[in-house]
Amino acid sequence: MKLSDRDGLYLHVSVAGSKTWHLAYRTNGEQRTYKIGPFPTIELDEARDTAHEKRKLIAAGIRLARERVTTAPV
Repeated sequence: MKLSDRDGLYLHVSVAGSKTWHLAYRTNGEQRTYKIGPFPTIELDEARDTAHEKRKLIAAGIRLARERVTTAPV
């Protein structure tokens, strides 16, 4: 299950019940996902701050290190 927050930030809840923050974004025509970390170790405010910082890097053209392509190029 995916619980959206804002600006691409969402909490993924697995079938087993684990919760992980992710940032969804698009670059070079590809949808990508950056894993921020586990909830509740990382709370909402920290996840939002991290997502904000990562969006600034993305806007500057910097490729995030912990990313994976989630869909094919459009």
